[in-house]
Amino acid sequence: MTAHLIKVQFAKLLYIAPLAAIASAVVNSILFYLFIQQGWIDKNILVHRERLEVSHIIMASVAPSLLAGVVFAIIGKFFQSPFQVFAYVTIPLLLFTFINPFAGIIGITLSMGIALNVMHITVALFVLYLFKRYATQAEPGY
Repeated sequence: MTAHLIKVQFAKLLYIAPLAAIASAVVNSILFYLFIQQGWIDKNILVHRERLEVSHIIMASVAPSLLAGVVFAIIGKFFQSPFQVFAYVTIPLLLFTFINPFAGIIGITLSMGIALNVMHITVALFVLYLFKRYATQAEPGY
């Protein structure tokens, strides 16, 4: 059986990371308005002395996606199975972000915290799927 070396396709990563950022920002913006309509997110709760707006949701989707692209590129330089290492880093970080809404927003309700965490999951899923599907390639032998 032939072993495969998994390589990061750095040129593709330059547009896959922004694509993950845009896709997660669009989906999370839609989720934001749906969660408001359902009463799960209260726009009157202050986050860092400001009302929660869709611009916060967009930035909280775009920044981690682009940062993930940088991290994936760095991991790709040093490991033979970069996606596996990246997933091992990403999943615990995702779980850690579940604390953020409850620790960082005074007066948050459980439903709002869950709604915001669903958006964290959306970002992670877009990043993991798009990076695995389009930014890696198996090379036969090594």
